[in-house]
Formats: sequence, structure tokens, C-alpha cells
Amino acid sequence: MFKRWQDLVEYYRSRPWRNWIFRGQESNRWELSSTLERAAVDRFRTDWQNLPRIEDGLLRRFQRQLHQYVITSPAKEDTIEWYALMRHYGAPTRLLDWTYSFFVAAYFAFESAKPGSICAIWALDSAWWGQKARAALPGELQRRIQNEDPNLKCPDTIKAILKGSPPIPLIHPLNPFRLNDRLVAQQGVFLAPGDITRSFMDNIRALCLSNHELDRLIKLEIKCNTSLLIEALEDLHRMNVNRAALFPGLEGFARQLEQLIAIPHALAVDREP
Repeated sequence: MFKRWQDLVEYYRSRPWRNWIFRGQESNRWELSSTLERAAVDRFRTDWQNLPRIEDGLLRRFQRQLHQYVITSPAKEDTIEWYALMRHYGAPTRLLDWTYSFFVAAYFAFESAKPGSICAIWALDSAWWGQKARAALPGELQRRIQNEDPNLKCPDTIKAILKGSPPIPLIHPLNPFRLNDRLVAQQGVFLAPGDITRSFMDNIRALCLSNHELDRLIKLEIKCNTSLLIEALEDLHRMNVNRAALFPGLEGFARQLEQLIAIPHALAVDREP
């Protein structure tokens, strides 16, 4: 467990992280779970077997009403772009937000953490998990991906991964071809489970033949105190990793102001002549 910000930074800089992605969470007690899982199962006690029907209903409602709020919409068959847009505006989906930036993940871990709490940064080898996921797919789909769609940009390929019949338990890193402003600002990427009748963590475990393979998924725990939070948020602010930068627009800027309380020199006011 890390108790100093600099120890955490030194640990990150001491290891090769090529192809790894990161996710920051306010509490180390939280497992990895999608907003759809948390809303439907944890909050409203929905039966797991009903989640595919609920997901389809949420997507259909979003598709039918989006034109009231925006000028352009994704192509109807582009499922991953629809899901990404839903997440962008806060709708529950199977997608779980990750980032290629360790420091962006650190910001999300510390943003709302309180002194005395233990937050977490998850790290996952996306290339390794992607290979494991593809190996779990039917042979015909594997060949299609290898020969025709290695970057997973064809809607039919995405649909086959996410909507298999029967569903295939796996997790796969995915992004739409068109990136929205938050995905760009946050260096974001999504992890998608293949079987939403199971938990996100069960989809992960389904790909592991041994506990050793779970080494490709690491949870770093950080014991927060006031000095650590102030030092971390100030360093991240100097890197331009703050809510104003990560959530472009007035709302992100306004919510960023709370973090500036920890950085008094950033709140300097004009002096009377």
C-alpha cells in the first residue's frame, strides 16, 4: 500500500507499461463494475438474465430521442459509438471507462477521496487481455478479425463480440472510430464485457486459466492523508490533469474549482493599489 504520492509516482516510472491501461477509483473496496451493472443489479435488484433486454431498451430509447438534443447521430448499426455517446452523457451501459494515462487515472482516484480513505488505481495489460478475448471467440469470427477487421472498426464485428448467442464471457478493449472530446482529453478507452448476464469481474475471471494470469490486472492501493492529496492534486494540476481539462466545458471548469482550494497560490486575488 502506498502512503506517499512520490512513492506511487516512482513505482509507476520504474516499470514498463506499454499497452497497459488504467482506472482510478475513490475506494479500494469497489470491484470493477459497469454503470449498467450498478444501476440494474446493485440498485434495482434486477435479475442478471434481464440485463440484455434492459440494455437493448435503453439503447433504443436513446436512439429515438437523441435527435432532440444534437444535430448529428452515429450510424444506427454502430453499437460501440452509441454506447460511447451514452456514457458521454451519463447513461448506464456495459462499458467501463479506462485511460491510457496513469496520471489521469490518479486524478480520478484522488478527486473525491477523503483523508483516511484508501483509494485505488487499477492497471490492466490491454494487449494481453485483448488476445485472450479473441482466443475465446468462435473460429470464424477470429479469422474475420485477423483477415478483415484487425482494428475492430466494423459494426458487425463489434456486434458479434458483444451480442454473441450464446454470449461469450470476456472483456475486450474497444473504442469507436469517431472519438468524442472527453475520450480525447482523457486519453480514454473502454473495456466491454461480452456477457452482461454475468458481472464484469466474472467476465474477467472467465478468461483466466490460473491465478497467475491475474497478474495482468493489478490494483494499487493508496492510503490518503491531507498532505498526500494536496501534493498529488497540485502536481496533477501542473500537468494540466484536472476536471477543467478532462471535461471540456463550463461544468468541468466550475467543478475543478474545488480542487483549487488545495492549491492556494492558484487562487491569488488582485491586491488593492
